[in-house]
Amino acid sequence: MRSARTQLVSVTAEDRKAAWQIFKKFKDHKFSFTDCTSFAVMKRLGVKQVLTVDKHFRVMDFLLVI
Repeated sequence: MRSARTQLVSVTAEDRKAAWQIFKKFKDHKFSFTDCTSFAVMKRLGVKQVLTVDKHFRVMDFLLVI
């Protein structure tokens, strides 16, 4: 669980609230609640790039690194 490249981050109550707001606001995109939680945590941490092929992250203005 220790690495210079990765970090284990816990989801806070505030992250869950933010995720729920994203989930409700963007219901037309059919985001999963897991996606919304990831968005909330990433925004809190200032993460701007994500290694994924999930295009939902692009909708939320993250840079996809594929």
